[in-house]
Amino acid sequence: MQLQLFEFGLSAVDLEVLRMERAAISATRRSANTRIAYASDWRDFSRWCESAGRPTLPASPDTLSLYLVSQARAGKAPSTIGRRMVAIAAQHLAAGFASPATADVREVLSGIGRKLGTAPKGAKAALSVGELCQMLATCGDRPRGARDRALFLVGFASGLRRSELAGLDLADVGVEPQGLVLSIARSKTDQAGAGRLLGVHKGVRRPTCPMRAWSAWLLERGGFAGPAFVQLRTPGDAVTHKRLSGRAVAAVVQAAAK
Repeated sequence: MQLQLFEFGLSAVDLEVLRMERAAISATRRSANTRIAYASDWRDFSRWCESAGRPTLPASPDTLSLYLVSQARAGKAPSTIGRRMVAIAAQHLAAGFASPATADVREVLSGIGRKLGTAPKGAKAALSVGELCQMLATCGDRPRGARDRALFLVGFASGLRRSELAGLDLADVGVEPQGLVLSIARSKTDQAGAGRLLGVHKGVRRPTCPMRAWSAWLLERGGFAGPAFVQLRTPGDAVTHKRLSGRAVAAVVQAAAK
């Protein structure tokens, strides 16, 4: 006799609904920029499969490896090719299929990295201490000079991105005897948003000490709650409560470097 699920208070499992929910949960773990990049990667892969006469979903490991090689021949950077492989694998898993990014495919990707190198195109050279001192010499004694000096030294000592520097609030900067403690709420590499604490040691020499530069800027800025680095009104360098954007941080650095 055939048993009915309803006799046990159970209903049929809708696998398609569960797959859609799983895909939505996975998507929330990625940043908006990552989701946009993944969508673009998947469209590119779909177009390539259509032109090659290969099925897209599910794709075979052979199809994926040939696609990766075609990307290398087209001059794509190894980092872009690697991201596209991850995006394709994520799309398969979200749809309930096995990932085509097998060990053999990852070996092909590794070979592409060895052949092309992993340094990103147009990478900027790191700033030397001597160049930093030359940039500091462009900072005047007015509030703008104090702000820019703190930007340069705190940024150089912490290694923060310009967006992370711009995103700091006054409450995120703690002053200890040994130096500064920065509370980074979220960064590009912190997809879970857990945050982290970052120490910036006190400098040996006064002109290049990030702690002294921060203290000097704080005297000009004042103790109001809000952004750590703010815009200054011209002329007069009057301190505002408006946050300095990441793009503005880049402009300040570029102007001093020139």
